[in-house]
Parts: sequence; structure tokens; C-alpha cells
Amino acid sequence: GGPGPRENNLIRFGLPAILWAVLLAVAWSRQRQQELPREKMLVWGFGLGLARELYMFGHVSLGFITGGEPGAAMWHLAEPLEHGLTMAAVVMVGGAFIRYILDDERVTRRYLQAGLTVAGIAFVITWTWWYQIATANPEARFNRTPAGLISHLLVAIFAGSAMVLLSRRKGWLRNVVTIAMGFFVVSGLLRLVNFSTSHNYDYIICPICNSLHILAIPILGYVYIREQSIEKQRAEESLQAYRDHLEELVEERTTEL
Repeated sequence: GGPGPRENNLIRFGLPAILWAVLLAVAWSRQRQQELPREKMLVWGFGLGLARELYMFGHVSLGFITGGEPGAAMWHLAEPLEHGLTMAAVVMVGGAFIRYILDDERVTRRYLQAGLTVAGIAFVITWTWWYQIATANPEARFNRTPAGLISHLLVAIFAGSAMVLLSRRKGWLRNVVTIAMGFFVVSGLLRLVNFSTSHNYDYIICPICNSLHILAIPILGYVYIREQSIEKQRAEESLQAYRDHLEELVEERTTEL
């Protein structure tokens, strides 16, 4: 992704779409089997992440098919919507793990309300701002404007907020989720550095930021799937302990008889 051949973006959006789709299928399956607050939020988070990748993959593909941009309206909408969906997905996934790790419904609700409200307002403002910029200067690029920078920084801020909230607990689950969220924070800071240096390092910073975004997804998936295997192991151990207890009771009753 970033500066370079446009076909690179097919991988940039196609690969994470596959990763989000796998996680969405797993979360949806668990949600159907058992109604869990965290699973419901993850279904929305993974779904928003998948929607972002599919939308941008379709946008890039349509550009190849038509031999150019897929129309002024969709062109102006594409990147603001991409960043809006990214922020919404990060907030929902972050909220899901905050709910599970902290087990605090009130904190989770406030985090989600703040994050989704800001994501919606930011999308409307940046879209309007970007439309005016792009109309006046067709050669402008969204990520080179203050509107693009604000979109990246907001994602970093709410990912960082999730890290701060999760710092209340200790353990491997908190650590790995913090690493994944940290990738979004680092990406936002690198975008700020790139903007401050007049985008002189686009060919270095942009691919790094896009790679951090992609790498965060399998890390979150690793946490989610490993956590399920641990839960299954604990359930099996509890069941075995219960069976052993029943056998002891049977032996005691037999001895009494």
C-alpha cells in the first residue's frame, strides 16, 4: 500500500478482508451458540473491519475496471468512509476486550459511546472538508491533508485509550491485546511524523503504517482463538473434576452398604 502501483492496494485490502472474515465467522458462531456481551461486540467490530476492507477493495477494483476513478461522488466518499469504518471497528473491538478483561459494563459503555459518537462526527466533518479540498484541487490526496491526519490520530487516540483502560489488569491476554492496539497508536504517530515532514518519507512510512494495521488483525485473532482453547480446557478440567468427585461418592456409598 501507499505510494506505488495501485494494484498493491488489492493485497492491502484483500488480505485483511480474509482475516476479518475468518474472525467474524468464529465470533458469529459462538454468538449463535451462547448469548455473550463480548461476542456481540466482536461480531460488530469484526464486521465493521470486514466492511472497510471490502469497500476499499471494491473501490480499487472498480477503478481498474473503469480505467480511472469510479465517479466523483464515490471518490470523495471513499477515504473518509474508510477511516470512519476503521475507527468504528477499532472502538468496537477495543470495547469488547475491555468488557471481557475488566468485566466493567459501565466503563465499556462509556468507551463505546464516546468512540462511536466521535467516529460519526469525524466522518461527517472530514468528508465535508475533503469534498471542498478535492473540488478546489483535483490533484489533492486525502492522506496529505489535515482531514486525513485527524482521521489517523483519532484512531490512535481511542486505541491508546483502550490500552490505558486495560492497564488496570495484568496477564497475557491484556498484554497481547495491548500490543495489537499499540500498532494502531504507532501508526497514528508515524502519520503525524510524515505530515510534519511534508510527506518526504511516504515510501517508507506509508507501507509501515499499512503493515501495522494488517498485523494487528491476526494478533487479535490469536488472542481470541487461544482464549477459547483455554476456556475449553478449563471446562474439560472442571468436568473431569466433577466426574472424579462423583466416583468418590459412589465408592463411599458402596463401602457404607
